[in-house]
Amino acid sequence: MNKNKFQSFKGICIVLHHLAYPSLWRDLVTVYGRSESSLSQIFHHMVDIVLNKVNAILYLDKNHLVPWLQDVLNAIESAGSPIQSIVGFIDGTVQPISCPTSYQRCVYNGHKWCHAIKFQYVVTPDGLVSHLWGPLEGQRHDITLLCMSWLEGNFEDFEGFFIYGDPAYRNSKRFCFFQPAIMDVQKEVNKRMSFIREAVEWEFCDVIKYFAFMDLKKQMKIQKTLVKNMYKLAIFFQHIS
Repeated sequence: MNKNKFQSFKGICIVLHHLAYPSLWRDLVTVYGRSESSLSQIFHHMVDIVLNKVNAILYLDKNHLVPWLQDVLNAIESAGSPIQSIVGFIDGTVQPISCPTSYQRCVYNGHKWCHAIKFQYVVTPDGLVSHLWGPLEGQRHDITLLCMSWLEGNFEDFEGFFIYGDPAYRNSKRFCFFQPAIMDVQKEVNKRMSFIREAVEWEFCDVIKYFAFMDLKKQMKIQKTLVKNMYKLAIFFQHIS
């Protein structure tokens, strides 16, 4: 890569250092003994290499889910779930970005009041993201992400198990959500499931907590850098740390 020779270990260190703290390339020159352009090239090269190896795992980690489905089910039930056979929680999240020079309207998220790209998560009680798909434009609805991700079709292997979502998702063979409550029993079920489902929301916070560079919106320029790749890599490193 443009005659920039480096050890893989040092390349990973550069990636982690850059994602973990909102520093500029010139701040890392003295640490790694490389020029700013060299550091940038190594960073993006390593991001591509790692993602090529882990993309399939990020989409749906069946090797993680299948052996532990019963344990996951038991954990959710022991937490007080009134709905049987739940093994994960689905939601959509936005990654704020810098205002692009074009197509501003389609990436604007009216709910969060910012320009953004949107991802879809499935989180299990152990705090791991067992599914990550995206991104789409920030204006897209959660149900659009679900349809385009083909997650329902790929979840057919998990017969008898369900993923729980918020009101944005519809009931189906593999996904369930209690519709707006009318009876007191429905209100109680929604309340208890909302408490258990907080595992999804904590995952969104942890990305920013451990990889603060992703919170630097002015640097998230989708027309100049692959923001989606950095976000996916932050998720991956978060789970192996």
